[in-house]
Amino acid sequence: MKKYTGSNFVFLVGAPRSGTTWLQYLLASHPEIQSGRESYVFSKICLVHQEWHKTRKSGMGMASYQTAEEFMSNLFDFEERQLDALTKNLKPGQILLEKTPAHALYVPQIAWFLPEARFIHIMRDGRDVVASLMAAGNSWGEDWAPTSARRAARIWKRHVQAVDDAKTKLKPHQFLEVRYEALLEDTARELRRCIDFIGLPWPEEALRQAVAANTSEQMRAGNGKALTVSGELAKSTAKALPDGFVRKAKSGAWREDLSLAQRFQVWRVARKTLGKFGYAWPLFFL
Repeated sequence: MKKYTGSNFVFLVGAPRSGTTWLQYLLASHPEIQSGRESYVFSKICLVHQEWHKTRKSGMGMASYQTAEEFMSNLFDFEERQLDALTKNLKPGQILLEKTPAHALYVPQIAWFLPEARFIHIMRDGRDVVASLMAAGNSWGEDWAPTSARRAARIWKRHVQAVDDAKTKLKPHQFLEVRYEALLEDTARELRRCIDFIGLPWPEEALRQAVAANTSEQMRAGNGKALTVSGELAKSTAKALPDGFVRKAKSGAWREDLSLAQRFQVWRVARKTLGKFGYAWPLFFL
């Protein structure tokens, strides 16, 4: 019998630079929600699973030494040991909020491992995501974020499309989508939607205190909700949010940030996807 069903797991996913961290800090302000830094645990587990099938088909890999049943047993054992680490401080009745944007690409696999897990997807205008990704790539995120508008647009498109495909395979009570623009417009209202989805009580005054404590100004100053860090990184002095992580925190900043050439690149790559999700953009120079 599996040790974990996912009933106390909520996965917060979305394209990188879509507001996942802001929403994480807001939700983690609830006393019954625990959350930490990005774990990437399922992206790694799923890659191992994919590699097994890929090499097996080519007549190589660990399929030369294990049966499928043995491999899956070992994989489940590894998964549970990783989840043990994630949940070691979780008290009965509490929720683990796991925020790794890359998990947006593996929602069906996570739901297979944890059939009762729930997912919150934060969607943001892809043009603003591109501008934010490029700004990160030119500063604190140079080791991972793209500096090309074309590549950044492809990252946004891949993530949002993956979640859109996956949500049809989930039960209605397992999936909630939040728009970054709506979260900016009325943070308390959208935070209440998320808490109701998770199923936890939260007095209105406490919720509004969480909103006030996690504004862009507060987070930029390093005064937002502190996330618990244990393990090897507990020895590090690295900040959870590097300088420049919180930028303009507004909608439509892409009009200031993207050159005409960059807009054209984004338009070519993502205009259909933008339109599909409510960000219609018929002409790139508008």
